[in-house]
Amino acid sequence: MSDPEWEFIKAVLPNKTRGKKRVDDRRVINGMFYVLRTGTPWADLPSEYGPPTTVYNRFKRWSYAGHWDRIMDAIADANNVDTVMVDGTSVRTHHSTTTLKKDPRHCLGHSRGGLGEKIHALTNQDGLPIRYELTPGQAHDVPPCKTLLDNLQPRQDVLADNAYDADWIRDMI
Repeated sequence: MSDPEWEFIKAVLPNKTRGKKRVDDRRVINGMFYVLRTGTPWADLPSEYGPPTTVYNRFKRWSYAGHWDRIMDAIADANNVDTVMVDGTSVRTHHSTTTLKKDPRHCLGHSRGGLGEKIHALTNQDGLPIRYELTPGQAHDVPPCKTLLDNLQPRQDVLADNAYDADWIRDMI
């Protein structure tokens, strides 16, 4: 992670001051990105990123507490882009998800391809994510569009396919 990226993210991170001395957040976040990028099991994380249990536990705690959502919102607010793109894609889930307890954080639903989720994303002109929403697999693209496009800046162009062809979306844009 570059120094400007770190300075930006550091400002929105939670800072716990109690207990043992914290493992460096920058090091831990780089470890999280390493696992997410390579698919390496958490236990096989190289030691340069800190203890694997620390990296995993902090990732899980921050996910449940909504810190990643706040980081993404801060990045989205800081992005001054001329063009944004919005689209959704269906993702098949692993067969083991059928045995999960009902949990509101899971957006499982049945679509034509079977059990899955749908990812709706708002990206910049380079395809880098700005904001995203998860819905059950059978959901239509239009409902999450309101939250994805609610922070549009004046004079921003919006690219979308025919699934987003609704009068209220045009009015919002």
